[in-house]
Amino acid sequence: MKDIPINPNYKITFAEAVKRFWKRAFDFSGRATRAEYWWATLFNILVSMIPFVWLVTWLPGLSLSVRRLHDTGKSGWWILWSLIPVVGFIVLLSLLIEDSNKGKNAYGDSEKYPENL
Repeated sequence: MKDIPINPNYKITFAEAVKRFWKRAFDFSGRATRAEYWWATLFNILVSMIPFVWLVTWLPGLSLSVRRLHDTGKSGWWILWSLIPVVGFIVLLSLLIEDSNKGKNAYGDSEKYPENL
């Protein structure tokens, strides 16, 4: 694969990640960068400290995790690793930590590594 430069204009803030989290709450297609995923996860952790709010954020968090897996070139079905105690968590965490695929993959274009920069 040819070297694709990182998009110098790509930056995502905490607020932008939370906005995208809610805007794409039920969208299981496309991609989510590592920064977008971890900012939204931090938001979920903070919100989960409020009783019962995690019920509202569970499905949007699931869709974000699927989009994050898509960004690494994996199917959303890999989320099922989370059902296996301990080992599944470690496998899934390692997949979510991976960097984005460069350029386009089966799930769409990369925001972080666009092909035509």
